Amino acid sequence: MKLLFENWREYLNESYYHITRSENVPLIMKGGLLPSKPDDMQDVEGVYLFKSVMDAEDALMNWLGDRFGEDEPLTLLRVDSAGTGKLDTDSAAGFEGISKTAIAPEFISIEQENI
Repeated sequence: MKLLFENWREYLNESYYHITRSENVPLIMKGGLLPSKPDDMQDVEGVYLFKSVMDAEDALMNWLGDRFGEDEPLTLLRVDSAGTGKLDTDSAAGFEGISKTAIAPEFISIEQENI
């Protein structure tokens, strides 16, 4: 039972989403997503993930869109929850989760290009 509680996401087949510059996709698909701290924030180092496509789109239309150039090509990545390790979902934002560990490329797929 303890193992089930520790590894419950592996059994749900749940997905999260990550937005990145399209130019980063080949490196991500080869080496995975690595924890980092956003340059303009004092937040926790991690891989920032959205809980749904709708949450990712809402963020892109608001605060996240301000971080990218207006005509900059972006890609929405799907991340299988089995690859996220322990996910911090206690964020005040409520729409994101933070993986403090790297996410291997086999858990990442392209959901949508040129968003």
